[in-house]
Amino acid sequence: MELPEEHSQPLSKKAQKRAAKAARLQEQKSERRAREKEAKKRKRRERAQAGDADPRKRRKMGGQDQIPFAAQVVIDLGFDHMMTDKEVTSLTSQLAYTYSANRRSLTPFTSLIFTSLNGRTKSRLDAINDAGYRRWTNTKWWEEGYDQIWVCNPDSLGGDGSEARRASVVYLTADSEEELMELKEGEIYVIGGICDHNRYKNLCLEKAQTSSIRHARLPIGRYIASLTTRKVLTVNQVFEILLKWVETRDWEQAFWSVIPKRKFQGKVASSEAIPDGELLEEEECQDDQDDIDRAQEVVPSEGSEEDLPLPLASMLCSRGVHSFISLVVRTLSTYPSRYSHQMSSAVIQPTAAHTATVIFAHGLGDEGESWRGVISGEYENYRKPGELTIPASLPHVKWVFPDAPQQKVTANFGARMPSWFDLFDIPLQPGQNLDKVFEDDESMRNSVQIIDDLIEAEVKAGIPESRIVVGGFSQGGALSLATGLGGNGWRTKSTGDERKLAGITVLSGWMPLKDKFQSRIAPYAKSVPVFWGHGTADAVVYYKLAQMSVEFLQQQLGISVHDQVGAPGINFLSYEWMAHASCKQEMNDLAAFLESVIPKVWLNGSHRSMHAHSHPTWPPSLCLDSRVPSSKTFPLEMASLPLTFVTISPKAKHTATVIFAHGLGDNGLDFSNNKEIRTLASQLPHIKWIFPSAPERTITAWKGDPRRQSLSRGWLDYLREPLVYSKEYEEIPEYVDGIMQSVKQLDAFIQSEIDSGIPEGRIVLGGFSQGGAISLITGLGRSQWRSVTDMKDGWKLGGVVCLGGWLPIREKLHLSTHSSATPVFWGHGVQDEAVTWQLSWESAKFLGDKLGVRYGQYTKMGEPGVSFMSYGVAHWMAESEMEDLRLFLKKALPLEG
Repeated sequence: MELPEEHSQPLSKKAQKRAAKAARLQEQKSERRAREKEAKKRKRRERAQAGDADPRKRRKMGGQDQIPFAAQVVIDLGFDHMMTDKEVTSLTSQLAYTYSANRRSLTPFTSLIFTSLNGRTKSRLDAINDAGYRRWTNTKWWEEGYDQIWVCNPDSLGGDGSEARRASVVYLTADSEEELMELKEGEIYVIGGICDHNRYKNLCLEKAQTSSIRHARLPIGRYIASLTTRKVLTVNQVFEILLKWVETRDWEQAFWSVIPKRKFQGKVASSEAIPDGELLEEEECQDDQDDIDRAQEVVPSEGSEEDLPLPLASMLCSRGVHSFISLVVRTLSTYPSRYSHQMSSAVIQPTAAHTATVIFAHGLGDEGESWRGVISGEYENYRKPGELTIPASLPHVKWVFPDAPQQKVTANFGARMPSWFDLFDIPLQPGQNLDKVFEDDESMRNSVQIIDDLIEAEVKAGIPESRIVVGGFSQGGALSLATGLGGNGWRTKSTGDERKLAGITVLSGWMPLKDKFQSRIAPYAKSVPVFWGHGTADAVVYYKLAQMSVEFLQQQLGISVHDQVGAPGINFLSYEWMAHASCKQEMNDLAAFLESVIPKVWLNGSHRSMHAHSHPTWPPSLCLDSRVPSSKTFPLEMASLPLTFVTISPKAKHTATVIFAHGLGDNGLDFSNNKEIRTLASQLPHIKWIFPSAPERTITAWKGDPRRQSLSRGWLDYLREPLVYSKEYEEIPEYVDGIMQSVKQLDAFIQSEIDSGIPEGRIVLGGFSQGGAISLITGLGRSQWRSVTDMKDGWKLGGVVCLGGWLPIREKLHLSTHSSATPVFWGHGVQDEAVTWQLSWESAKFLGDKLGVRYGQYTKMGEPGVSFMSYGVAHWMAESEMEDLRLFLKKALPLEG
């Protein structure tokens, strides 16, 4: 093997682990296939010696010919818009397994029909093996929906010229109250082609009811009472169960032979019930193995659950628990040397708009990945059903868990291990001089600089220091105190005197270097909120030592100690009988502290409004308090509206315009400065971007809430939270008038672009959240929303965009005569809690069902109608969503010339 050159970048420890794991999997895969081949050869030799022909030869000779079952199966692929890209990829794999199972079966169904094939599912299939699915035998691929079975296409169902009867179609859905007791020849069974992890309830059932066809569920509960997990199966599993029933006419045998063993949770499985030859998908097998490995790490080998204490880290699963206790036991081989000075970090990405960051340092001998698992809830066995994990309760927070550098530790007999600084002795007892615990001031300052560099990276990414918390466990807690309360004296290059953070968290930690700490304190230290938790039974970093540290900070440095969550000073909390670990109550207290110092802000002002706006490579043109020229068409009352806005000028010839409205609490300048928008604008050089700012208005739902300012920039009012649609809102004059005022403002921007020479058809109106909602009404609505007589038919725009929005007006909204020809791109996150996915989907469905606008998945990019797409994010814009928007704009506003 050729050795890498000296200048090549070495792999981090985490990358080495991934590479080693991939190599092991590949090796196991090769070994398994070799064993399978050898087993097949052995069986063939045994059959040959017994005078039995090879099954493949018997089939050719007629001994085992396929006997088709005269029924058809339809895979309904009409859910493309409800899946993320990852789910679409998973679905296409399931389709391949489905076809393969039918082709290999001795009793196959006469035909497989795949309906509503378009959008991302079709693109994914086209990209695999040069559209190899088109060569599958006994299959049909329709762009139309499954209703073509009984509507107008009899020839495609078998060539006999007879139209299939609606009564012969059965939609299989787990939500049906009817059980499918047997399969009948001549019938057609529909399986919903969706991979959604059971996210959508009654979806297939409602589709069957809308089509007025029969529906039924597989009788799993009747035959498999021990299936304690959810009874939702993949597409290929449902199909293989049907195949197995046709072969055996036995539901119980069909279920046992197809349903993966992991779904039985080890309660019933026997060698007779589940054949040894059953093979799960490779990815599922690996998931099972990961679960087994994690269970072995979490569950102790002796004792019962009742003997286990509640503390999270005392569950013997987190290596953070043993950071100090097991030092003597650990060996050098446990921790491979780090070859790069660049520290790797485990990360928990935010699921909502990223507005805050927590940097959490592990203890001695540990690694960031351990605490990532603790915080994400992977090791929890006490959480109640429905109870949120810490990241779920703080969806706007990004978590960074850096790995400490490798260095010799005196207390571990000079062995090299992950450590933020050297320690002379363990355990740390109250009688010890804090200055004598360690003397490696250089490595301590280097570690502070590591955390500082991570803070600087977050600041450059747009997160201000006032929205960053540093924290840590044990040795990491000591490091966090030095980083968060220390000034320039703790750092090797960066300045700390002006870096005031949102807060500090110390779990089972202590104050390092008493004398030096006092001389290196930052000027703002007294005003920083500190959460400090410690167990009274800690035998590694003694509880008394933590108390002494807090007393020193209070008496010598003047930092207050109190019981107010999130207030400046130290909130010191004790946990009875907790050892050198963490517990559920401490995690709850930690979450409450973080909610106080870095609260959610997606509704009370966009996260972008807090960012520093220094973007020298992309300076937007700022137009403050300017008035859009509108004298040609609009009356004086509209021309006098003060419209503050920001523009991003096109880099090429200006031939098209996008007007993009922000969400509640944001403004045009901050919205224009976000990374996603700037990247998109740079990819479409012929488009001018306009970001108008909404007027300030009183938000009804926020009145009396001390956490929010009721006066905020918004296109319309929020009457209550959580956000819902109600017909009663449309009868409130103030609510409707506010929407009409915003429509007039956006009308003025559109007219201004038309006056400058850009045709209506070369203008796209869109927005995020509230901005998307007001864009739908402005771009698709008629003249009752305007005071302009010559606009009775509304605009004829190049397109409308709604990201994370909804339709706030329904009964009083009348679409313009051009709305049915207007392309609409509508994207929404399935994890959105601010504007729920359900509210958004109901709005899109309303447009289609009640107002005659076609809606659904993408068939052709930018065609008329509503293209509704789902993404795996919360209340913000997904990367894949921005790519889809780029393709939409490229189609709606193509580059001319």
